[in-house]
Amino acid sequence: MRAVKMRIIEPADAAWIAPHMRGIDILEAWHLTGIEAEQALRMTIAATPEPVAGWIDGKLVAAWGVIPRTIACRTGIPWLVATDAMEGVWMSFLTLSEAELEEVAEGYDVLTNFVWVENEKAIRWLQWLGFEMVETVYMGAEHAPFYRFEKRIPAPPADEEEAD
Repeated sequence: MRAVKMRIIEPADAAWIAPHMRGIDILEAWHLTGIEAEQALRMTIAATPEPVAGWIDGKLVAAWGVIPRTIACRTGIPWLVATDAMEGVWMSFLTLSEAELEEVAEGYDVLTNFVWVENEKAIRWLQWLGFEMVETVYMGAEHAPFYRFEKRIPAPPADEEEAD
């Protein structure tokens, strides 16, 4: 059994996450925002109520969270950046990410964001988690192609709502 650790992170943590990000995630951030990965990650973490980083067997493998689209809207913008350490632990991360998605989706009706069409592993992972690639959109300064992905979150059964 692999050792898994997670903790809440802060914008300053982007300084130690960004240099270890997968190259494809760095390129995706650049194509989407036109700014360096560390700055984009710092802004993303700051906009996320509970950003999390995860380690498997002592290695930082990813950081993730959900940004509320607006205060009144029940739509969230999920994000995740993986590090190079992810390569050896994909199967363990799949199991972890399924449980984490359930937790971070709480309180949302829809999760939606964009993934660069070249980020094939991320696309396969999103599809495995039940997200649909809804449409192709050209974004950023270079008008790079991105897929908008979306997942509708089923309402909890009535008895669960009453228990809260």
